[in-house]
Order: sequence, then C-alpha cells, then structure tokens
Amino acid sequence: MTGPLPRPAGAVWGLVSRPSWRELRIRRESRELLAHPIWQGEGVPPGHGRRLVLVPGFLAGARSLSMLEPWLRRCGWDTRRAPVGRNHQPSEHVAEILEECLRDTVAMEGGPVPVIGHSRGGQESRVLAVRHPEDVALLVTLGAPLRVLYPPHLAVRAPAAALQVAAWARRARPDLTGHRRYEADRLAPFPSTVPFVSVYSHSDGFLDWRLSLDAAAEHVEVDCTHFGLAASVPAFEAIAHALTHLDG
Repeated sequence: MTGPLPRPAGAVWGLVSRPSWRELRIRRESRELLAHPIWQGEGVPPGHGRRLVLVPGFLAGARSLSMLEPWLRRCGWDTRRAPVGRNHQPSEHVAEILEECLRDTVAMEGGPVPVIGHSRGGQESRVLAVRHPEDVALLVTLGAPLRVLYPPHLAVRAPAAALQVAAWARRARPDLTGHRRYEADRLAPFPSTVPFVSVYSHSDGFLDWRLSLDAAAEHVEVDCTHFGLAASVPAFEAIAHALTHLDG
C-alpha cells in the first residue's frame, strides 16, 4: 500500500465500536461454504502433498481451523497445525513454539513452507516470518491485529491482557526480555523476499479492519465475519488466490 495507512478508531471508541452481533452470521457463512464449489477444491491451487503451517486464533485453538484445515487437506496440502492449544499464552512463549514448529516442518519439507494465521495467529505468524524469512514461502494473515498487540475491543483486550498478567504472575521471573523482543519483531519491517497477503473484512465483529493493514502486504478485502475469515466462501477464495503466489 502506498502512502500512509488509514488510522484505526481511537482507543476509547475502539472498545465498543465493532458490530459484534454480526458474528451470528457465521452459521450461514459455513452453510454457504459447504454448498459452494470451492469447498470441493474448484479453483484452488493443488498442494500435491506440500506442507503448510496453520496458526489458530486467540482462545479458539483447533475450533478456528475446523473448516480451513480439512479444506486445505482436501486440496492436497499437508497441513501442520501449530501446537499452541487455544493460543492464550504470552506472545513471546507462543513465538518460541511457532519457531520450533516451523523448523521441524521445513526440515520435513526440505525447504520453505507457507504459513497461514488467523486473528492473533496471524500477528504471531508475521513475527515468525520476520525472524525466519528464509523458511517462510508465503504468509497469509486472516483478520490479524498487525498494528497493535491487543485489539481494543473489550471482548478481546480484557481477557488477553488478563491472561498475559496471570501468566507472568505464575512465573518467578517473567520473560520481559522475550516480550520486548516480540514487540520489536512485531513492529519490524517485513522482509521483502516473502510474499505477504493480509485478508480483512469491514464487517469483522471484533477487529477494526484498519488494524490488519501493513505497508508490506497485499491487502484483500472480503465480506464476512471475524470467524468467517477462516470459514466462508469469500475468505477461501482470497486464500486460494494467495496460494497462487507460490507458483512464481
């Protein structure tokens, strides 16, 4: 994107401004996806057994990938779900898990692999690509908070911050060095050698779409819910298009 990125909603307004009620559309979006030809792989670049890393969203875990993962497998991709559970640990801890997962997957693949991250998983995946650009063939983020550590929406910010503090409290010596490193890498320039696609939705019920913008990314707008970014026709069409970057 050329020029300055548009500013997101202010901190106070951002607490309550998202149309969270729209997330009720997810059931309809899922039904439409199951009835659409793309669910059977039409128009999707075949994986031919190539490995691909998936990173789930905050507090969602495997549930947030319950349609994305089987779809990619049906299309021939050997998906590797990052072992981060419900993805509620401090970011610096999750980043270490992702680095190990990426290292193992690359070793099995014999070369760089695509990484797709939903919501918080997308933010963490960007950090992963910054740290290991030689191992990431493509980064796709789905409704990821790329410009802030925690989205300002009350339903997300409050539990995220509380879990971070609770995790630190359980440790005799919180990893403040790791946290500072994560923050530095989160804000670091993105490597120009890695194709980067950020998919977002104006009707996202939790995340201001402007927080998903990144100067280094190709931006793709779709019309779906936050959860639908990993379970809807327009999101899957955007992901299929992003995978074509691997042909170059």
